[in-house]
Amino acid sequence: MKRIQLASVIVSFLVSISPGFYATLALGDELWVTNQKDNTISIIDSGSNTVTATIPAQGNFPHNVTFSKDGSLAYVANVGSNNVNVFNTESRELTATIPGGTKAHGPALTRDNKELWIANPGSHDVTIVDAATNRVKKTIQVGKKPALVIFTPEGRFAYVSNGGDGTVSVIDTASYETIKTISAGMGAMGLDFTPDGRYAYVTEGKEHTISVIYAPTHTVIEKIYVGDDVHGLAMAPDGRHLFASVRNQNIIAEIDVLTNRVVNTIPVGLQPDIIVLGSNGRFLYVVNKAENTVSVIDVGVNREIKRIPVGEMPHGIGLRP
Repeated sequence: MKRIQLASVIVSFLVSISPGFYATLALGDELWVTNQKDNTISIIDSGSNTVTATIPAQGNFPHNVTFSKDGSLAYVANVGSNNVNVFNTESRELTATIPGGTKAHGPALTRDNKELWIANPGSHDVTIVDAATNRVKKTIQVGKKPALVIFTPEGRFAYVSNGGDGTVSVIDTASYETIKTISAGMGAMGLDFTPDGRYAYVTEGKEHTISVIYAPTHTVIEKIYVGDDVHGLAMAPDGRHLFASVRNQNIIAEIDVLTNRVVNTIPVGLQPDIIVLGSNGRFLYVVNKAENTVSVIDVGVNREIKRIPVGEMPHGIGLRP
């Protein structure tokens, strides 16, 4: 009788507590970090902020990583192998290798998940791949040393940052035609859009600035001075705050999107590189390339709360959906 009463009390308690309690028991986001020097991938659970697995990249100098929309596949660009490796994210096994251009650097899937675009700084072009067959469909010449590709929220245009000539190529994703080349700044690299797609931002490491692009006309409308070798970018989900890594100052700069001014700086590890926000936008993850760590920043208080050891010379980081 006492056991039945105890069980009844436990059930009543579990029913009464808030759903948020269960969320705290769940695992956090899964983040993949590419380690260039030892050719590995560190997999981090953000719930515990620890590396839960390290797998071989099976390519040379793994650089950046992206995921399919459903999170079942990871695409890792290998600068030293001129290709992109495709991994099953559940089994963590290599399922395909896709040829890219020279120094395959920045992989990105189109909004409909049907194509993979690869920025190749060594051959000054973008490789377009059929994501269903992993076969190359087309190669598009862009500016010098393209680094990254992102797509407008509705998927109509691709923006490609060209670090070698300080431009951004705007490509129609249906016709594959370059409709405009935007003059930005030397060392153009990091790219992101506001959630409504009205504005794009591009970092210019050699000029220490970020250009603000008015997307309806593909025109630079403002420059923001940020710091010495500004590099990676991450837009907050609400579109009000933008975060940028400043490599030679070992900081993250927070920019108010309404005023386009730096409002906070947060110290991190040595040579912060690529950055990504967690799924709820509360935590920012920063790859510190020169010290083999990832900083975890609580953006609610603008403070680093942990530094996670990873592999040698980490560069790319991606959030698995």
